[in-house]
Amino acid sequence: MATIYHHLEKERNDVAVKLKDSFYVDNVVASVQNEIELQRFQTIACQVMSKAGFELTGWVSSTEQQNQEKTKCSVLGLLWEPNTDLLTCDLRNISTEINDTCSKRQLLSISQKIFDPIGFTAPVTLIPKLLMQKAWKNYELTWDQKLPSEIVEELKKWLASLEFLKLVQIPRYFGGLVDESTTTLHMFSDASGKAFAACVFLRIECDNKVKIKLVQAKSRVAPLKKDPITKTKNEMSISKLELLAAFIGTRLVQSVKTSLNIHSIQTFYWTDSKVVL
Repeated sequence: MATIYHHLEKERNDVAVKLKDSFYVDNVVASVQNEIELQRFQTIACQVMSKAGFELTGWVSSTEQQNQEKTKCSVLGLLWEPNTDLLTCDLRNISTEINDTCSKRQLLSISQKIFDPIGFTAPVTLIPKLLMQKAWKNYELTWDQKLPSEIVEELKKWLASLEFLKLVQIPRYFGGLVDESTTTLHMFSDASGKAFAACVFLRIECDNKVKIKLVQAKSRVAPLKKDPITKTKNEMSISKLELLAAFIGTRLVQSVKTSLNIHSIQTFYWTDSKVVL
C-alpha cells in the first residue's frame, strides 16, 4: 500500500486523490454521481495505475452495463447487490447448529463471525457478546469447559434467528450530499444496564421530500466494575453508561464527517439523559 500511495501522490488530478482515499488493501471502493463520471474515473484510474505496473480489474458498478452477470459481490465484508444497490450481511460461513458442549472459546468465535462495519445489525450482534459477559461474570470456567445449558439454549435461539437477519438490507447510496444547506446530521445515543449504543443519521431534504439514511452505528456491552473490597463484578450506573454512549456518539459524528467530507454540516445530538445534557 505504501508503494501505491507514493505513486498516487505524484499524480496531480482529482481521480488520483479519490483513488488514494478509496483503496482498502487490494480493493477500490468509490462512488460517483453518474455514468459519465464513472467512465471518466475508470479510464483515468486505469491509466494512472498502469504507470506503476498495476492493473485494475474486476470492475462492478450499479449500472446495468457492468452488472449483467453479477447478482451479489463482497464489498468490505458485506454483500452488495448491484441491481438493487443494497447491502446485506454475509452469513454464508456461519453454522446455525452447535452441540451442547459449546465452550467460551466457541462462543467468542461465533460472536465475531458477523462482520458489520456500518452497524445496522448491532441489535442482533450484541446478543452473543452479552452471553459472553454473562459466562465470565456468573461462572468460573476455563476457555474450553462446557458452558451452562442456560447460556447454550440462549445461543441456539440466537443462531436460529439469524435466518431473519439475511432479510435485513440497507441502501448503499446516500444521495443529496451536494447541498449541505438541505442536509443535517443527527446523532442519537442511549444506554441500559446491559449495553450502550449510538447511531448517526443523515436527514436529506430534496424535492419537498425528506429522506432519512442510517450512516453508522456502534454498540457496546456495558463494562463491569470490580469492587475493590469484595472483588465482585458489579454493573456500572446508568448515568455513566449514558455518558459512554454520548462519547462514542460524538466520535462517530467526527468519523462520519471526515469520511463524507461534510465538516460544515449542521449537526444535532440527541439523548434522553439529563446527566449528559
